[in-house]
Amino acid sequence: MHMREENILEYASVILLQMVKMFCLMLAGFFMTKTRVLKESNSSVLARLLLYLILPAVIINSFITNAFELHNLFDSLLLSILAIGISMAMSFVILRKNHMAVFGSSFSNVGFIGVPLITAVTGNRYVMYIAGLIALINSAQWIYSKVFFAENKLNHINELLLNPMLISFLLGITLSIAPVKIPALVLDCVEMLSACNTPLAMIILGIYLGNCKLKNLFTDKSAYVVSFSRLVVIPLSTLLVYVLIPIRDSLIMLSILIAVSTPVGSNIAVYAQKYNKDYSFAVSVTCLSTMLSIVTVPFIVQLAKNLWGF
Repeated sequence: MHMREENILEYASVILLQMVKMFCLMLAGFFMTKTRVLKESNSSVLARLLLYLILPAVIINSFITNAFELHNLFDSLLLSILAIGISMAMSFVILRKNHMAVFGSSFSNVGFIGVPLITAVTGNRYVMYIAGLIALINSAQWIYSKVFFAENKLNHINELLLNPMLISFLLGITLSIAPVKIPALVLDCVEMLSACNTPLAMIILGIYLGNCKLKNLFTDKSAYVVSFSRLVVIPLSTLLVYVLIPIRDSLIMLSILIAVSTPVGSNIAVYAQKYNKDYSFAVSVTCLSTMLSIVTVPFIVQLAKNLWGF
């Protein structure tokens, strides 16, 4: 694998610096919650704003501001499907019948944390190559919640088809190949919205953290098991499998590996609230894995750098 020569900095150092910045933003949300400026109910409103407006803008912006090659997009989708398969398989093996724990371990926080990390390391143009992963993870989360949490199961397939991540992925591809010039005003607005992703996402996680009982956060053994599965076992398994796969652009593979290495997705708290599951555990495992990821993500990326030889 050959990386671009301009990437002269150590990838682990870039990610560590980015994660420290993100952690500072998370602390802002934490202190605003502890001082009662923000309430727990605010997190659900902000999360919906992020999910339905800002993250779609990030995906669309990556497509309309960068050219892409179809074979690279196809490669990224295959790698994404493989990554999700590995994540779910390893989670079921390790955590077995605890469906909430399996949910947390299976699905990484690609949108909230993965996107800004990938942007920092590989550039904005590579966000488009994890757009498919974001759409697939959101779809898989919806299906998993319907199968294991909901009473009405898979009766409303339109919820899956109207997934904002799937819609923005398809819209982004369409806009990038359509022979239509997008007005500069629209481009600027989409870019401004996409710039809100990192600070808003981390403030939301800070609100979650502020509503956690810190004592329970560090004493729940099951949360450590889920975090270890999510942050260590799954990324290492994915890394070892990826070594065997020939790929045209290794930065695509690195981008997806970074996304897979991120902590438990915050959607676990959303689904826990929606289906009256263990919301306290959902928030705890999200916050714990997020804090631990400041060490594990740079380690995984540095290991990939050494193993892949770029």
